Amino acid sequence: MLLPPCRYEILFSYGSLLLSGGEGLAPDPAKAAELLEAAAEAASEAGKGKLAQRYYEQAAKAQAACEE
Repeated sequence: MLLPPCRYEILFSYGSLLLSGGEGLAPDPAKAAELLEAAAEAASEAGKGKLAQRYYEQAAKAQAACEE
């Protein structure tokens, strides 16, 4: 049985998509950083510490892209 994705997985996927952009989707690093930070917080609340750390690292990359 397949489980539905958790909130943090959805936030991370959307944030990653906004960070890189795609066909018909312009990159938006500011919004990506916001979503990736929310994903990290949600993963942390769910007890997924290592995953939260990975999400925080991606949020930092998105934040750095905003400053460029």
